[in-house]
Amino acid sequence: MRSILVESIVSRRGWGVILDGQEQGPRGDGATVRVKVSTNVAPVLPDVGETWDFEGDLTETAWGPQLAARSAVRRVPSGKLATAFLSRSVDFH
Repeated sequence: MRSILVESIVSRRGWGVILDGQEQGPRGDGATVRVKVSTNVAPVLPDVGETWDFEGDLTETAWGPQLAARSAVRRVPSGKLATAFLSRSVDFH
């Protein structure tokens, strides 16, 4: 499971989204990762500023490595996540 803070939406289509995010938590080193999330995996799609836990396979694509999500769970902001969420939110600037 990878915990990813969504930084940008690369593509939003009827089938889902492709996003760029930053790995969080003890496993994450802050590296940027691209994730493809279909509506079959997450009926409510990720948006900028949210943190999600993704499970899937990292594959090489024409646009570089991409995680094809098999499961996706949105995390409820708390503690450091809440601080990060609020500091990045345009509503609080």
